[in-house]
Formats: sequence, structure tokens, C-alpha cells
Amino acid sequence: MFKNWFRSGKEHPDPVAHGEESAALHQLAGSSAFLLRQPVLDRTQKIIGYDVAFRRPDNDPGSDQVLDELHEDTLAKLEQLEFSQNSPEKLMFVRLKAGLLKDVGQTFATNNRLVLVLDSWHQMNQETLLQDCQACVRSGWQLAIDNLPEQLESSQLLPLLSWLRFDLRRYSAVDLEQQLRHLRHHAGLRLLARQVETEDDFEASQALGFDACQGYFFTRVRLNQQRRIDHDRIRVMRMLNLLAQNVELKELESVMRRDAILSYKLLMYINSPLNGLDHPLESISQALMFLGYGPLYRWLTVLLFTSGTRHARDRAILQQALVRARLMELLASHAGLGHEAESLFLTGMISMLDALLNVPIDQAIEPLMLSEPITQALTQRTGRYASYLDLALALETGDWYQADDRSRAIGLNADTINPLLVEAMGWASSLDSLPVD
Repeated sequence: MFKNWFRSGKEHPDPVAHGEESAALHQLAGSSAFLLRQPVLDRTQKIIGYDVAFRRPDNDPGSDQVLDELHEDTLAKLEQLEFSQNSPEKLMFVRLKAGLLKDVGQTFATNNRLVLVLDSWHQMNQETLLQDCQACVRSGWQLAIDNLPEQLESSQLLPLLSWLRFDLRRYSAVDLEQQLRHLRHHAGLRLLARQVETEDDFEASQALGFDACQGYFFTRVRLNQQRRIDHDRIRVMRMLNLLAQNVELKELESVMRRDAILSYKLLMYINSPLNGLDHPLESISQALMFLGYGPLYRWLTVLLFTSGTRHARDRAILQQALVRARLMELLASHAGLGHEAESLFLTGMISMLDALLNVPIDQAIEPLMLSEPITQALTQRTGRYASYLDLALALETGDWYQADDRSRAIGLNADTINPLLVEAMGWASSLDSLPVD
């Protein structure tokens, strides 16, 4: 799959033509419930997992309620979506009623990548709750609870938890410090800060000693930080512009030969185990012939995120860009726009350049010779690619009214989109070993 991605977008299997297996994957209970996911990052700003839930557009408005929305069939949906198979290295935080723990143990095989976030646990008989939690932990499940209710501090339940999650909006820094002080001594208990949407939120979570944080702070342009358009990225942009002009491969090879660093990175990537080549390629000409124009442009776009002076969060930005880009590509194939899937992939990737380069998007793309539909979608949210980008963004931010509206605009629904999003998340995770040095 990875090798085919760089060869040509046309070599992807048609997602619509997968037959019975694909049809079964799309038959999800709870029609029109969109999948929500928010990235969870560790202290090094690496994405280690996602908080996931389902939400219908006719639920009460507001992103606050999105994150607290509970669906009893969440696990069943995730099982149908094959989350474990698509994202085997990522944690998945899933809310469910504590009363369902016994059903989970009887219905689902243990998955140590799923973290069960207990809801309504205080309404249960505490002895029954404790027994159910003990059984789940013995079976290998990870358990979590949101915030720290008073009755939990002295409860026998606390030692059974792998995670405690705190909504930063509910506490002052002083209150949080008091809450967290004694929790740091509990062996095996990790602390997760939620609603980390700004740089200040992230810095506060770091100072308070949280093990991980959840939110999109890393996708924001930081106005008080310097621009990050350095020499290495400028060189990549020049190569992208040459490809956009369809120059001869011989000329491309000549330019690449004069750029030893770029040539080295190209050969290092092409010869990585991910591509599964029988024999390593030894020259730039071989590499260019192997890739071709379209896939080479895609690879160079990815290289923008891994070149130059790198920041700790660049890997997370790349992961987010890859999910967005792959989702838009898959959406195009399902919506009958397969011939432009390549361009929609690039639109998704380049839409994250503002966060990477720390400049507004119109300045980020100014050096690039982009097609008019891509430019219109990125800077004006107009044109035929805009609905796809708007849909991808709505699914990230929890704007379910926009998600419903944009999905209708391209002729798809939640039951079709959800599996594509899961596939995109898993595909992006498979690129974690992409060479960057």
C-alpha cells in the first residue's frame, strides 16, 4: 500500500469496489453519527492516541457537549470500524457507562490499546463497580475517569485506574496543583489534560506535570514566535515549482544532483523498508523514474514537514496533515472525483503549512505555484475543493452541523465517511517510521 501511494494515486484500489467486506464495514449501527477524534500527545508532543466518540448533527450544539457525548454502542462501532487493525500503535480513549463494563468483558476481546473512560460510575453500586473494574483490569483493559470527584480520592477504585483526565477549563492553576500533588505518587497512574487548545494551555499542562494532553494547540499559528521558512524548505519549494511546470526529468535530475542533502533524503526514503524494494536504488535518475511526477510532488510535500530546523511538534503536525490529506483523497474517490484525488490530497497536506511555518496560510503558500482550485480552497474556502477541506476541518473541530452540511454537498453520509476517517488515521500512523534525518 505504501509503495503504491508514491507510485500513483491511480494505483490505489477503488474504495467503492471492495465488495462484501467493504459493504459490511459500512453497515454501522446508529445512522448518521459522525466520528469525533481529538489527538492525545505525550510530553514530547508526539501523538500517542485519540479520544474518540460518535455524535449526530441533531444533538445539542456546541463542542463542549461533543466531548462529553456518550453512545452505548461506541465499542461496537469501533469494532466494526476496525480501529485496532487500522491504528495498532495508538491509544483510543472511549467513553462508556460504567454499567457496561461487564458486557464489555463478555463481548469484546481484550484490547490494551483501548482506554475505557468510565461515565456514570458514581451512580452504580460501588461494590459491583469495584468487582467489574477488577475483572477488566485482570483481563488487561485500561480504565480512566474524568476529573477527580471527592469520593474517588479515598476509593479502592483509584489504584485500578491507568489514567485520570482533567478538563483544564474546570480548574484554576492553583486548584489543579492541589488536585495533582498527591496523585503523582500513585504508581502506574497517568494524568491527561483535556481541552488544550492554546499555547498557554499547553505550557500550563507541562508546568503542572501532566503526562499527556488532548487538543489542537499544535495546529495554531503562534503570533509571538518567529517564522519558520528556512533555507531547506525554500529548496524543497523550488523543486515543487519545477514539478508544477512539468520540466523534463533530465532537468530535475540535474537540479537534484546539485542539492546533495535533498538527493540524500530522497534516496534514503526510497530505499527505506517501507517501500519494499527488492534492490536499493543507487542513483537520482533511478529514483525519479521509480516515482514519476505526481508521487514525487506528494513526497516533496511531505518533505516540507521534515526538512529544516525542526520543532518538537512537527511530527504531530505532519501526522495531522497526513490524516487530513488522506481523508480528503478517499472522500474524492467515493464522491466520484477520483481523477482529482491527488489534488485533494495535496490540498489537505498544504492546508497545514501555516501551522508548520508559523505564518498565515496565504503567506505560507505564496512561494508555491499551486493550481487555482487548491489556492481558492486554502485562502477563500471557495471552489470545488472547499467542501472537502471544510468537511475534514469540521470532523476535527466537532462542528457537526458543518460536517453534515458539507457531507451532503459532496453526496456522502456519516456511515460512509467514518470508515474512511479510520482508514486515514491508520494510514497516517503507518508512516510514523518515515525517515526525517
